[in-house]
Amino acid sequence: MLKKLIAMMVLLATVCGLMAQGVNRTYKDVDGDNLPEVILENEYLQVIVMTGEMPKEIPAPDELPDGRKVPYKYGERFARGGWIYNMIFKPTNRKWFINDITQGEHRHGIPEEFEITERMREVEPGFYEAMKPSVGTGIGPGLCFRNTLKDMKIPAWGMKEEMFADGEWKVAAKDTTAPAKGWRLTFTHVITTDLGYGCAYTKTLTLMEGESVLRCRRELANTGEKEFSTSFYTHGFFSQGETNGLLDGNCWSVIPLCPPNAKDSPFPKDLIDVERGIIHATRPAYYWGAKSYDEVGGSWHACGNDKTKDVFLTAVDRKPEFFRMWNCDMTYSYEPFMVFDLKGGKKVVWNTNRGVGNGLDSVKACGEGGMLDWDVTVNEKGAKVLNIRFLPFKVIKDGLTFHGTITVGPTTQTFDSVMKNGVVSPTQPWIFPLELTPAVAAAEVAEMHLYVTEEGQSAGNLANADGHYRMGLKPRTAWEGDGNGAQGVILAETSKDDDGNWKHNMSTKFAQDYLNGAGFKMSLSSSMEDGSELNWANLKFVILSSRRINIKLLRKLEEFARQGGAVIVTGMIDFRQFELSDLLPIKFIYGESNTYALNPRDGTLEFMVQDDYRYQLKAVGQHEITRGLPWYPESYQSVGALQRVVPKDDAQVVLNFTPGPGMSDAGSEFPALVLGKYGKGKVAYFGSPVAWGGHQSNCMWGRLGEYHQKFFVQMALWAIK
Repeated sequence: MLKKLIAMMVLLATVCGLMAQGVNRTYKDVDGDNLPEVILENEYLQVIVMTGEMPKEIPAPDELPDGRKVPYKYGERFARGGWIYNMIFKPTNRKWFINDITQGEHRHGIPEEFEITERMREVEPGFYEAMKPSVGTGIGPGLCFRNTLKDMKIPAWGMKEEMFADGEWKVAAKDTTAPAKGWRLTFTHVITTDLGYGCAYTKTLTLMEGESVLRCRRELANTGEKEFSTSFYTHGFFSQGETNGLLDGNCWSVIPLCPPNAKDSPFPKDLIDVERGIIHATRPAYYWGAKSYDEVGGSWHACGNDKTKDVFLTAVDRKPEFFRMWNCDMTYSYEPFMVFDLKGGKKVVWNTNRGVGNGLDSVKACGEGGMLDWDVTVNEKGAKVLNIRFLPFKVIKDGLTFHGTITVGPTTQTFDSVMKNGVVSPTQPWIFPLELTPAVAAAEVAEMHLYVTEEGQSAGNLANADGHYRMGLKPRTAWEGDGNGAQGVILAETSKDDDGNWKHNMSTKFAQDYLNGAGFKMSLSSSMEDGSELNWANLKFVILSSRRINIKLLRKLEEFARQGGAVIVTGMIDFRQFELSDLLPIKFIYGESNTYALNPRDGTLEFMVQDDYRYQLKAVGQHEITRGLPWYPESYQSVGALQRVVPKDDAQVVLNFTPGPGMSDAGSEFPALVLGKYGKGKVAYFGSPVAWGGHQSNCMWGRLGEYHQKFFVQMALWAIK
């Protein structure tokens, strides 16, 4: 209630013009290095920006894990000038990024990096003099990735400050204190060499009066004679927990995804998956990987918080080559990667909008002027209603129009709605309910063209949604049912820590976190013990996540299943230990496959095609375990290790493995999830570890594992029925 009251007060004050005092620029030493940061601030946003200026005496830093003693903002990795330290949405005091130093890791705001360096010449076998745009030149081994360059020559950054007054931009002096209609900061970094290579990087940050969006223009110019290539990405350390801090169960995110370009895909080529995913803070089972080019369905990503309704949008004006993403116990990041090849004298320009607001449950589309969300509900007449929400980056009174079409086969529903006598703002979305025709309401996928325009504006298209979207009552990432406290145990090859607790690996940590989050009560134990420490009477199911098993424990599993319990076995297993048991629904294992050698190296273009060289999962018919999940060819699962098995004659196969299109055995299929009965109970065998078997990127399925979680939750729900 208090948050709603605050939002209403902010809206009222804004509409009345009481807070429209322009944009202020001030200075303050926020990070404690004896140099002030520059702060841009209007009625909605406070943006803290690091200038890139070097202090006369560099403060003593913490020692980093690799032994380097370089302060995070003065090293050879990130672009120093224009580094956003934080962005704060003032109506709710939402700080969108963390600023923290933990275990030698410096996590601050939104750093950016040109990750691929240009090797200019070999100075000795295996070592090169390399140019890293926005940083400088140095000597490094191999591909000269970050943290490998030594003897760095780092040119200074330049910064120009301008204020918008009297209809034009004017250069402002440092002692200027008056507010303006807008402020912009332009940071410039120039590298020159005598080897024919050179570049100039320019970054301009603009904040205007009355807008809740920071606009950024970037330009990279090749000022030399020789062509060079590089990649660029931004690296936000997001913080969106309810208390402006670490991740919690209320944090969600969206990257628009689309089906891989498989020849046999039954889905429209522009089917856009914009269902949000919940961010999980799990450790050591963190995610780290990418979505390759053909699965990226848009040039934006968004995140928010369920309880506070805060939302944050990052929109780029060109499609990224891939999205790299990761999470840990306190933060996560989505990193859109651009790849540039520049001939001498050429340049590339790209723009990014970072918009914030309050009042949406998710983001499904966007534009220069705001964000769109929608859901489907049922009204009192039993008809399905599409509720469209538009959250603008500024206050708008009247003159807004929703218009567009929804098409299903030969049927098209057209709609127009004009907002009259109303006000929308960054804290108050406009909601338009559209009752769907029966043909549209019955469809799973519909083609939608939705536009929000502002009357009387030449550039009036504020946001739009074009393409095929799912028209469902429930998000695909939700599962039906709840564990209701059902007890289960995960068995793994493990040992106890100093406190007497069994230690997790990545697979067991995923399984326990996933199932506890779905209402189960999970514990961990050893597959190499005899099972005497387990309370078998209270267990509903067992997950065996181990190659080996104690024979006494195996006999207890058989008896557990005979009496009605459920056993889920996830590969890889040593089948010889099961040969004297008829518990499993498979006859034998005839081979193993892994793609460990194909894990992309950080900062390379291997991310663009990584999914083509891993195994995918295809559904075989319908089953409650697989219901509602996007299987290949609609989505990549990218399994890294698996076992090839022969099912028993009476077993049911509900998933198959199929190699990616770039693999030598592409086109083949073999059983992945095999189900069977045992006594009064049931048994499932899944031929890959919970963590997909390999590098943590192998379980990225979706954005940060939302479908991965649903799959194992639905398997556990099936087990306890």
